[in-house]
Amino acid sequence: MRVFTAYLVAFILLGLYQGIWRFAGSREAAAIVLGVTVSEAVAFGIVVGTTPLGDFPASTFVVDALLCTVVIGASRFGERALFRARATLKERDGRRTLIVGAGRSGRSLLRELRETPGEKVIGFVDDDPRLHRRRLLGVPVRGSSIDIERILAAACPDAVLVTIPNAPAHRLDAIVRACADADVPCRFVRRETDLDPLAVLGAVSD
Repeated sequence: MRVFTAYLVAFILLGLYQGIWRFAGSREAAAIVLGVTVSEAVAFGIVVGTTPLGDFPASTFVVDALLCTVVIGASRFGERALFRARATLKERDGRRTLIVGAGRSGRSLLRELRETPGEKVIGFVDDDPRLHRRRLLGVPVRGSSIDIERILAAACPDAVLVTIPNAPAHRLDAIVRACADADVPCRFVRRETDLDPLAVLGAVSD
């Protein structure tokens, strides 16, 4: 009962009962580990201070902490796993989107599109050669903007969202022309706080 009370108090103070666990990440995992460690230490101190341990092994508290971390983590992150599994199944028939720009704005757009039903991001286009043939947040960087025609032919996206509106005009013009030739809708998306990920603040002109 003392251990349970310590867990309850620690988890309330760390806000583990307030989060939306389908969006949980490393911060929430660290909070679970911290909560279990602190509560186990407090419980151990209470037991030692009030009850003689005798031959009772103190290592039991360590084993209990490890088991609690695994069980509590599984119960909390299970919601996230189920949500991602459902989203993956929905993505199979969703709109295939290619994002131009793998910087902060592009990655932010990816995260929001993943929470949008019917959307599937199939890749990034970015001119940084260090990113080519790598994966960002599980999504491949397919090449640079000069390869846009090849990328469009290979990836067959249903839409292209450009998150680099301040890029040189000739680069943007090339992307727009390639999308027009491939008959793929192309839009500029300017990332703003609390902006719907599909909101378009500027349409690409000819």
